[in-house]
Amino acid sequence: MASKIWRKIKVHSFPKACVAVYPSTVQYGILWFWPNTDAKYRDILTKKKPPYVAELEDPSFSFQTFNRDIPYGYEFLIENLMDLSHVPYAHHGLLKTPEPR
Repeated sequence: MASKIWRKIKVHSFPKACVAVYPSTVQYGILWFWPNTDAKYRDILTKKKPPYVAELEDPSFSFQTFNRDIPYGYEFLIENLMDLSHVPYAHHGLLKTPEPR
C-alpha cells in the first residue's frame, strides 16, 4: 500500500529532500562518478571516460572483494583517519618502514 502512495509523489516535490545528482557510470564493476553538480559537467561522461585498465579488461584476471560490517560510529572513524599519530603503535608492523640511509 505504501508503494502506491510513493508512486503518486512527483520527483522534487518533497520539500525536505536534498540530494545531489552526479554524472556516473559503471565500468569494470566499479562505480565512477564526477563529483561536481555544476551544469557544465552534466554531460562530462560523453567527453571524458574512466581510465582504461588493461588488467580489468583481461577475462583471465580475477579478484576478490569482501565486506565486513563493524559496529563503529563515523565520529570514531573520522577521528582515526585524521589523527595519524596513532599509526606507529596501533598498526605496528603493518606499514613498511623506510630503510635507514
